[in-house]
Amino acid sequence: MTEWDKMQEHQIYNDFDADLFNLRVKAKKLFKEFNRTEDEEVERRQEIMHKLFKKVGERVWMEPDFACEFGKNITIGNDVYINFGCTLLDCGR
Repeated sequence: MTEWDKMQEHQIYNDFDADLFNLRVKAKKLFKEFNRTEDEEVERRQEIMHKLFKKVGERVWMEPDFACEFGKNITIGNDVYINFGCTLLDCGR
């Protein structure tokens, strides 16, 4: 069982695991890229959100600066506005 799997099952896991570190780095690269976009870059922002999150609904607007831990556990529904300075810690589903 991987450390990611343990974390998802609420078991004790090694937070310093290389795979978890790499997943955090991947998420950080994506949210930093998102945070560098301009308001007019709607399609680019949508593309990044779809890479970063598990699911993204319709009519989602997220203001920079945004940060998250992994991204892949985050599900966003329809008609959502996320204000600036939002941080989501998503080690669990």
